Amino acid sequence: MLKRQLKARKKGLSMSRTVRRLLRKVLSEDDGSVDEALDAEMIMESHARDTRTLASRLVKLLAWLLYDTGQIKALANNTLGLQKGMTEQMHKDILTDANRQTSARFSRQNPDLADFMDAIEKWLIAGEEEGRGGRNV
Repeated sequence: MLKRQLKARKKGLSMSRTVRRLLRKVLSEDDGSVDEALDAEMIMESHARDTRTLASRLVKLLAWLLYDTGQIKALANNTLGLQKGMTEQMHKDILTDANRQTSARFSRQNPDLADFMDAIEKWLIAGEEEGRGGRNV
């Protein structure tokens, strides 16, 4: 490719023009290897497109699951707070312990993602604190 680029510069041609002419020449030659190369490229593009589609669907599923989990957690929290004899300190202790157990379980099952999870948790807590500060001002 470098040789072609140098030849194109010597003749005053742009790379796009050179590549277009080379492509026309290659395609005009009815050779089976050209078809194989184009088929391989088509398969790679199709695979990349399918992978992007799958990734997009998985992100949507993850967002939905996070929202759903948040809703369940809010309902459980409200129900827990309504229980007879529940003090504010007991309520906080139960929620703190539940978060600690969930984090520990996740870290045991996915040790590689533990640092990532901690970073996300810190980011979310910082966002919550900023939101509270903005409303109180």
